[in-house]
Amino acid sequence: MGKRLIKLGVVAGLLAGVVSVIPNPLQAYVGCWTYDGKACTTPTYTFVCYNQYPNEPGICYCTDEGRWECS
Repeated sequence: MGKRLIKLGVVAGLLAGVVSVIPNPLQAYVGCWTYDGKACTTPTYTFVCYNQYPNEPGICYCTDEGRWECS
């Protein structure tokens, strides 16, 4: 019984590690233009966004003034 629980714990730990590495699939579809200039509540928080033209990744971050600044 003890060895079985250890194996189960190891497998659960490996699965948790894999799941934590997978990026949020919804995050990939957030446009930078939808957040730029809007109010935010957590200064220094950042997330990846996408620009429409050119279609490349950008980043939005919450400024100390409480506004999203995206590029």
